[in-house]
Amino acid sequence: MKGVNIMKKKALAVVGIVIVLVFTILCFWMIKKPNKIKFPNDSDIKLIQYNGFIVQGNPTKVSEYEKVWKKNIENAKPLSKFHNITIKPDSSCYVFSIVEKNENIITFNLFKKDKKCYLKTEDGALYTDIEAIDKLVDIEKSSKIYNLKNKSILSDEFYDDLLKYDKKIDFIKYCKKNKFSNQEMYQSSYISFLCNGEKKSDINSKATKTVVDINAEYENGKKNKVTTDKSEYEKFIKTEIQEFKNNSRYKKIDKVFKKAGYNFKDYLLNSKRVFMNYQIEYMNFKYQQEFLNGNLKVNGRYAENINDYSSSRLTELINKGLSKKAQKKIESDCEDAYKKLQ
Repeated sequence: MKGVNIMKKKALAVVGIVIVLVFTILCFWMIKKPNKIKFPNDSDIKLIQYNGFIVQGNPTKVSEYEKVWKKNIENAKPLSKFHNITIKPDSSCYVFSIVEKNENIITFNLFKKDKKCYLKTEDGALYTDIEAIDKLVDIEKSSKIYNLKNKSILSDEFYDDLLKYDKKIDFIKYCKKNKFSNQEMYQSSYISFLCNGEKKSDINSKATKTVVDINAEYENGKKNKVTTDKSEYEKFIKTEIQEFKNNSRYKKIDKVFKKAGYNFKDYLLNSKRVFMNYQIEYMNFKYQQEFLNGNLKVNGRYAENINDYSSSRLTELINKGLSKKAQKKIESDCEDAYKKLQ
């Protein structure tokens, strides 16, 4: 019996030693700090990306890069892994990248939390004391400029055109009858071209091309997995409509729709035009995130800036086109919608 107790005590002692050892290693790991950051030599730098804007060529000794960015990041205070676990950005970050001549990309994510500025490296190391950079670029504000911004509802200029359009009631009734259709998209484009002074003889072909291009953009974007599903769109509409109900612009639009016997919210949920606008905004957002994540090249060249990158990628989707059968169907729908306008 004594022998069994001794064995138990030894086992417990071993377990205790293991627990203490693991705890010690964990504590050491938690308090360990990364090394100071060291930038590449200026002569090795090909370009620098400042949150969507690219500067080509080697930096100079009097540049903003040397005086603010390099100086402050190399002197940033390293934080322990404990801080790394507990301090996270609330949303998006300000992205600063260096592209070396050998095409290697070094990326830093800057963010603000509880009025304190932080910098995170690609391997997850966390640093602070970069307030001089914050004074220069306003990290919190600048980090939000590429958040998903949907311009598909009341900021859409189409509604100003519609309010000016003589046959707006007929158009709204047509939308109610032709929900989520190319016909509705065509007539919307036609009205916009008409209200913006386009030659009447050119409108039909331009409106048809617009509908074909938008369909190509969406269908090819879906293949590239840069679109979102309809449930997300419906969620967006329901949220946005609540926010805009007290807006004077909303009231004018809603009044016209009610006069035509159609609820504006129902129109938004069933409009292919508005849905496609939402998808284009979403695809633009996805491509901007690609750029910020280090995909700086488009069509074999470095993009001039984030907008050049995203617009070039969207143009690629349009240029891929549709199948002959799909395009023919869309053109037939547009022709049908054109006849209803005459």
